[in-house]
Amino acid sequence: MTTRLAAILLALAALALTPAAASARSHRAAAKHSSPNSLATRAYVKANYALVGIARANLPAAKAAIASLGTTVSGECPLAAVDAPQDHEAEQLNNEVVGALEVAAYQPDKESMVAFAHTIRRLHWSNRKLTHMVDAYATKLEGFSTLAAPNICADVKAWASSGYATVPASTVSFDKGFYAYDIEAEEVSLRLLRPYESATEASLVRRTKQLEAPLAEFEAEAVSDYSEILDSLKLPQ
Repeated sequence: MTTRLAAILLALAALALTPAAASARSHRAAAKHSSPNSLATRAYVKANYALVGIARANLPAAKAAIASLGTTVSGECPLAAVDAPQDHEAEQLNNEVVGALEVAAYQPDKESMVAFAHTIRRLHWSNRKLTHMVDAYATKLEGFSTLAAPNICADVKAWASSGYATVPASTVSFDKGFYAYDIEAEEVSLRLLRPYESATEASLVRRTKQLEAPLAEFEAEAVSDYSEILDSLKLPQ
C-alpha cells in the first residue's frame, strides 16, 4: 500500500468518526425506522405480542374448554359410531371433531382475535405479497370468530341413523366453514417482517416466541384429546 493511499484511507476513517458523519448515520437510521414498512412492522409485532399474551393468559380456560368437549362427547354419545365404516363420510366427521376442538380452544380468545384482525388489516408494506398475506390472515381470523361449535353427538347420531350412508348437512356446512377459515394454515410468519425490524421489534419477536412455547405444547397435547374423542365415539380415523 502506498503512503498516499494509506493517508487517504486514514482520512476517510477519521471523517467517518466525526460528529457530522455520526449525525448523518443517525438521521438515516431514524428515517429507516420511520418508513411506512417499519411503522407497519412495528404495529404488527406489537399487536401480535399482545394477542399471544392474551392467549397465554387464557390457556387454562382453553384447556378447560377442550376437556369439557371430551366429557360431553363421552357422556352423551359413547360408541355412537361403533359400526361405522372407514370412508369419506367418516373422514368428514373426523374433520368436524378437529374443527370442534379448535373452536373450543380459541373461544376464550375470540374478542382479542377480532381486535387483532382489525388492527393488522389497516397495515401496508411495499412488499405486496406480505400485505396480501396479512390481509388474508385478518380475513381468516374474522371468519373463524363467526364459527359456531358443532354438535358432534347429534351429527354422529344422524349419520348412524342413515345407516352410515349420509352425513348431516350441518357437518358439511361446518367443515366447509372451518377449512375456509383455517387460521393455522394462514398464520403470517414473523420471518417475513425481519427486513423491516429494528432492534426493538426483534427483541419483541423473541419475547413473543417465548410466550408461544406453552401454546405450542397445548396444541401438541390436543392431538391426544382428538384421539380420545374418536375412541369414545368409535369413529374410524
